[in-house]
Amino acid sequence: MLKWYSAYCRPGTLTTGFNAWVLREEFSENNSRLAAEIKLFSQGQEPGHFSFVACMNPNFDYEVRWNDQPVPAKQSPVVC
Repeated sequence: MLKWYSAYCRPGTLTTGFNAWVLREEFSENNSRLAAEIKLFSQGQEPGHFSFVACMNPNFDYEVRWNDQPVPAKQSPVVC
């Protein structure tokens, strides 16, 4: 339960699945910006299908970019 809470309810956290390794992550002071370096492992999955949960400051709107290109993202309103 604590892992779930940290992933979804504590701004300033980045959570990945077993097929990704976070090499570096840097959140801004108010958790409104994230820059990360992530190593991906395909493990039989089709390329390009990976999931990440970045818990950010809810007072901002966000754009997600991968290698400087915009990518589709879902924003979930989680109430904690």
